[in-house]
Amino acid sequence: MRTEEGMEKARQARAAYNKEHIRTVGANIRKEDAEAFRQIAEQRGTTPGAMIRQFIQQTIREAETGKRAEDPGALGFMYLTERNITRLMREAAQHNPDGKNPDQLANAILDLYFELAEKLRK
Repeated sequence: MRTEEGMEKARQARAAYNKEHIRTVGANIRKEDAEAFRQIAEQRGTTPGAMIRQFIQQTIREAETGKRAEDPGALGFMYLTERNITRLMREAAQHNPDGKNPDQLANAILDLYFELAEKLRK
């Protein structure tokens, strides 16, 4: 069961991590374009922020590998909805007694899920 103290510690750990490791990237666009983009994201079951993050990550991977994706729309990984990202991060924060990086814990949860999925398919 989550306690207020545990939730506050998780929030503080996340805020400290974000302050050191996270930056905001922004762009000014017309209101109509922003609304159209938001609607497209909603239709895809994601958010504008998640789509922008995926585009940035794909662009970095392409620059590092020197290979460009055949279909620029195919980002090479699944879309995670904000709801599932929030649930995943909340789960990582709940089971984080040592105050480790919540993103690493979330990735560890996903790693375990995919390992289990692979075993179940065999």
